[in-house]
Amino acid sequence: MTHVRPLSLCAHDPRRGGPLLVVGLVCSVALGCGSGADVAASRPTPEAAATTPKATPGPGVTDDARKADAAKVAAAADTASKPAQVDAAADTASKPATPPAPAAPDPAVVAPSGPLRAQTPGAYRPCEIAVQSCTKDGKPCAADESCYVSLARVIPEGEPIDVNIEASVSLRWRYAADERVLESPGYIYKHTGANKGSRARRDGSDKQAVEFDAQGRLTRIGRDIRIDYTPDGRAAGRSYGKGNKWKQVVTYTWGPKETLGIGWTYPDSDEFCEPVPEKVELDAQGRVVREVFADCQINYSEFTLHYHYDAAGRPDALDVECAGDPKPDIWRLALKYEC
Repeated sequence: MTHVRPLSLCAHDPRRGGPLLVVGLVCSVALGCGSGADVAASRPTPEAAATTPKATPGPGVTDDARKADAAKVAAAADTASKPAQVDAAADTASKPATPPAPAAPDPAVVAPSGPLRAQTPGAYRPCEIAVQSCTKDGKPCAADESCYVSLARVIPEGEPIDVNIEASVSLRWRYAADERVLESPGYIYKHTGANKGSRARRDGSDKQAVEFDAQGRLTRIGRDIRIDYTPDGRAAGRSYGKGNKWKQVVTYTWGPKETLGIGWTYPDSDEFCEPVPEKVELDAQGRVVREVFADCQINYSEFTLHYHYDAAGRPDALDVECAGDPKPDIWRLALKYEC
């Protein structure tokens, strides 16, 4: 029997520092003027003027007429020798506009996605996860079917996420240009610079200070929650405490061939567990293509994840096979990195 929970996304569980997030559909040419060289070429040079033949007066032309004609010729030559007067508006239009100075980068601009935004293998940060379909034995699932799973390799807010998959699930995140998260299905983040900021639920409640590392990853929530990462950017653990006194509650241990071990020190450990893959299969490129998770007490039923990758090597689809009666439900989740 499939264990049914309300539609939810939690990072990771209420025991990891916050109440369960209940999420519904969450998901924005002017004409030119002659150049100086053109004007100069139109002017007669002294050499050309010296070789220009003088006009011979015709018969019957008086001396006064000859003087008048000479004056006219001199006036015309003087006018031709002066540079043309260009209309100020036309001159302005003929010049290319000076481009404005580039604006200062806005930290709230959504980060470039796709191949431009780095995606660490095993630490993917999609901007959307949405249900595409659900089938059982090749037929559409019943309307009330659901499946509760953990995605340890998908960490938009620094930790593996738990998703209660239902037909209406569509979860979205936004990131700043420096990779810090701006919005998630449960929270709105505000950045104050120097890798600091705050977050609050969408209704304005539960406001907490937050901190980020140089890679834009969430590292502190409030004064008593710390999130740690492995050197290659994967989730490493979550700790509680204050100052330098930290007690690690959950740890993620990544082994060879993409294996994953999870440890925890919850007070009610006999009633709670984290799903750990019993089997991990890789493709020829060393990427995870299949993970098998066993039943995890009251929290999770058995489920299997099948990974599909895009040309950039990012998982763009997950087939989630959930235990069913008598046959499993198979959910297709689409992951987007360009939103």
